[in-house]
Amino acid sequence: MIKRSLFIYLLLPLGVSAQIDLGKYGSISGSFESNNQLYVKDAVTNAVFPQDRIGSNNYLKADYRFQKISMGIQYEAYLPSLQGYPFVLNDAKLVQKYLSYQDTKFGLTVGNFYEQFGSGLVFRSWENRQLGINNAMEGINLRISPTNNLDLKFVYGKQRKNFDKSDGTLRAVDANYQIIKSAEINSEKSLSAGVSFVSRYQQYTGPDPNFKPTVNAFSSRVNYSDNNSTFSAEYVIKSKDEHLANQQNTNTGKALLINYGYSKNNAGFNLNLRRLENMDFRTDRSADQSQLLINYIPALTKQQGYYLSNIYVYNAQTLGEIGGQADLYYNLPKNTKLGGRYGMSIALNYSRYHALQITSQTPTSFESKFFGAGKQLYYNDINLSIKKKHSAKFTSSYLLQHIYYNKSVVESGNYENIKSTIVVVDILYKYFAKKAIRTELQHLFTKQDKGNWMGILMEWSYAPHFSVFASDMYNYGDAGKQVHYYNAGGSYTTGPHKLLLSYGRQRAGLVCVGGVCRLLPAATGLNFSLTSNF
Repeated sequence: MIKRSLFIYLLLPLGVSAQIDLGKYGSISGSFESNNQLYVKDAVTNAVFPQDRIGSNNYLKADYRFQKISMGIQYEAYLPSLQGYPFVLNDAKLVQKYLSYQDTKFGLTVGNFYEQFGSGLVFRSWENRQLGINNAMEGINLRISPTNNLDLKFVYGKQRKNFDKSDGTLRAVDANYQIIKSAEINSEKSLSAGVSFVSRYQQYTGPDPNFKPTVNAFSSRVNYSDNNSTFSAEYVIKSKDEHLANQQNTNTGKALLINYGYSKNNAGFNLNLRRLENMDFRTDRSADQSQLLINYIPALTKQQGYYLSNIYVYNAQTLGEIGGQADLYYNLPKNTKLGGRYGMSIALNYSRYHALQITSQTPTSFESKFFGAGKQLYYNDINLSIKKKHSAKFTSSYLLQHIYYNKSVVESGNYENIKSTIVVVDILYKYFAKKAIRTELQHLFTKQDKGNWMGILMEWSYAPHFSVFASDMYNYGDAGKQVHYYNAGGSYTTGPHKLLLSYGRQRAGLVCVGGVCRLLPAATGLNFSLTSNF
């Protein structure tokens, strides 16, 4: 306890400094983030009480830049890690370091780095602390631009695995060619094409003499945009890749992603289509959950910011799914009959995902129609949102959402399929130039799972420094145990520094960012966080 407190408070002064400008010798910048929770017993939610009543995740990042050269480190301390993270640690280490040289035609990074090819379907290394994901590469990242239109990337190394490295080694090459550049033809048109090759090698010591330790993936893509429209398409094919997370499936991996968007004046639409087949791709055959992911596959559903809309959220099914989403939006102009003095925005979103249409199946493989949708529905979401500014002080937003949620598939288990309807009214009142009150009223209707929910949020803010809030989600429709998931707290912000303090209950369930999810346990306690950039 003493050791933990000393660590956190010794780092606090580092988070309140301005960026250090060294003049002709360059500059130093960085960030500090500390997320802490004091757990208390709660017989109402049956939350599992951890051995240590405190969880503390801390991150310190520092970068030095001098002309075209940069170097940096990241130090992390889990004392121990917050409950529900995909890894359990009680240690502190210097986990990342890098040295980089970047020019317009050449770039070289040695050490830890993040990279992405295309949309990320074949390769993406990234960090999301809320989800506990950090699959940074450790190795070499080389970028060469031999012409103004051609960019080449070469990646070699191992992925980060908590405080260690993956057993598998990643080798990857990416090429992107700009066929049309706006500056060249004096227009807003742009057209590019690209290819990627990613190879993972992990030594195999098992009994199968025919098992291939190398898995290769190839991707091709095209991107087009002009004044009003955008179009992109990417196709990935991956060799057989039997591992724990895909239940030893031997199918060749395939992925197709097509996006099209059009906007003009006050209206527009976006269309997405995606098909996945055995696209769980990792640097370690024994990894599961969110560990050691090579590629990035978001859910491609509308991400809502309301509590009750995030009870039943979709997680992409990499073993096999087909579906997509459509967005329609229209901004009613100002000073019109429907738009009024300040205008009004309307958005309609629809997403739907099915199982693949299987034509034959064995315990470890299946055959399917490429564009065929199976009868089993995984997820369906139709939602309408309206935002109206009534006056200089008063703005209201409304959401009506209907969801079909195959809980057995998304959360793995044996559950009843869920149909729910969510209604949200969000009211913002700015009664002074920097002072505002926001109120959210929410309700979720369902006859399945734990029944109906209601929610309320009250927030007072004094821009740009203070914010105070209180919220409650009440599961009054649960016949077994009706629970109030209350939360109250406040934050203080000054420049790039933010302090947040709250107390309340955490509902067990999925927490998702961009469609990538992890399962959170129920918890009750005091939360304290500090984020700072310098």
